[in-house]
Amino acid sequence: MTREALERLFTRHGRSIYYFCLHLTGQRESGEELFQETVLKTMEVSGRIREDDELISARNYCMGIAVRLYRNRARKEAMHPVLSLDDDQSGIGFRISNDLTPEESALRLREMQEVRAAIRALPEKLRETVYLFYYAEQPLQEIAKTLRIPEGTVKSRLNTAKKRLRKMLEEK
Repeated sequence: MTREALERLFTRHGRSIYYFCLHLTGQRESGEELFQETVLKTMEVSGRIREDDELISARNYCMGIAVRLYRNRARKEAMHPVLSLDDDQSGIGFRISNDLTPEESALRLREMQEVRAAIRALPEKLRETVYLFYYAEQPLQEIAKTLRIPEGTVKSRLNTAKKRLRKMLEEK
């Protein structure tokens, strides 16, 4: 992939990759670091990325890089835990409609925070699949390529995640 193609990729899809990193980590600072690492790694391996007219497969390749970097970081942190003072309720990706009353907005925000907390409580493999499907809006085939797993496994993980989320949210 040429330098110009990389620039087009990050001009068109940089924002969605950035927000995917934020959702994946659940914390603004960690998400920003992951995004920067993803950009650097993408530049490093740019020769392996196919150029498409829409750059969608390149975007998904970048998201796969982000997932692998995130997993590597999580493994390292598991071996050497570090305390974090980050605010867990960062509000990443929360957008409330202006058409709602203040009470409705507060209720909607609370619901969204509960859903995000439930998603963060899922095991890593389920959480990644949920983020790729719902936040990155990738089709099942692309998620399978991104995570390097069979499509049936993606379907199974999504189904398991939905059941667990439903159970967690009903308990609240």
